[in-house]
This record gives sequence, C-alpha cells and structure tokens, in this order.
Amino acid sequence: MPNQRTILLAGFCLLPLRVLAADDPTLQWLLETKATSAPATQRSAGPATLPGSPISPLTKARHADTVITAQIKLNNGSTLTGNLTTTATKPLRVWVEQEHAYHDIPLDTIATIQATVLWERDEKEFHYIASGSDLKEFTGRTYPARETAYTITLKDGDVVSGGVVAPLYVELPDGQQKTLVLHKRDKGQPNQKLADLLYVEKVTITPIAGP
Repeated sequence: MPNQRTILLAGFCLLPLRVLAADDPTLQWLLETKATSAPATQRSAGPATLPGSPISPLTKARHADTVITAQIKLNNGSTLTGNLTTTATKPLRVWVEQEHAYHDIPLDTIATIQATVLWERDEKEFHYIASGSDLKEFTGRTYPARETAYTITLKDGDVVSGGVVAPLYVELPDGQQKTLVLHKRDKGQPNQKLADLLYVEKVTITPIAGP
C-alpha cells in the first residue's frame, strides 16, 4: 500500500492545468510582448512614447470610480490628455536618496509629477574588443544619455522627490493607447540627438469631480 507521501504527490499530479485559449486576451498580450520586446541587455530604440507598445490586459481591471484623467507634457512640447493608469495594483515606487528608502505612492493620490534633468550629454559609443576584456574600442559615434529625477506632489500637499522607473499607460479620447515611461536613466540610438530622446516632463492629474 503506498505511503501517505506517495498519495499526496499523486494528488498534485492529478491537479488540472489551466490552458489559455487562442483568443484569450492575456495570451495574446504575452505573445505580442514576447514578439516586440528587445533583449534584456538592450534599450528600446523608440522614444518615450511608443504608439505600438502592447498594453497589459491587467491594466483594464479597474473600477469606474478610480479612472484618472491627466495631461502629460513631453520635453518636445507635445501633450497627451486621457485616462491614466500604471501597472495594475502597483504604486509608483520612488527612491529617496537622502533617506536611503523607497516611498510607494498610489497613482490616485498624486496631483502632479515634475521631471528634473540631473544631467544629459552625448556619450561616446564603444565596445569591448573581446569577451572578458577591459579594453574598449570606440566607434566614432555618439548617443544621447540622460538621468532624470521626479518631484511628486500629492493631493494633500506632501512632496516626494527621487528616482522613478515606471510605465504610464494613457488611453486617449479616440480610443488610442500610448505607453510612456518614467525613466531614471535613459539612452538613445547612435547619432541620435538629445532633443530627440523624449521624456515625460510633467504630469498634471485632473481632480476627480465630486458627486
């Protein structure tokens, strides 16, 4: 007679697996993300706003009373206005260097987000001459690079400043969806100009009207 451990293991083996249908939106999102994502060792070649970026279906799971409308200004002067979300169930996580601590800030408690450029410059492109070598070979090309911090003002007047890395999903009035990114550090493509490396300059959240 099999012992108790054998019976428990057999029971786990008999547990049904969830199979995603071909038209399941979660499966479609995962496939699109896999197909369009750059390798982990590479930066995205696109600007801060990526019109073709896949949007997680999880960001749709929100209640009507938590819809947030915002105006987002980019550093090239263009603006986007629409419904704003970030990663589902996740606050914006801000690293405050002076405190050596993170602050988690729910999106619906924020009034404004203002970017501050700590530095930006053209970097010389290079590669190492061999795997494991410290010797660099420069290509003669440059690429733009930038480090940005954000000052977040809450609806109650409190202010938190520091580094943030988070996606912002914007649903425009015509139904289009845009993906923006709050970068701490960002880099562009070889021979790209600093002005062409877009970033979110300011987010202004519209107060939710009372009943």
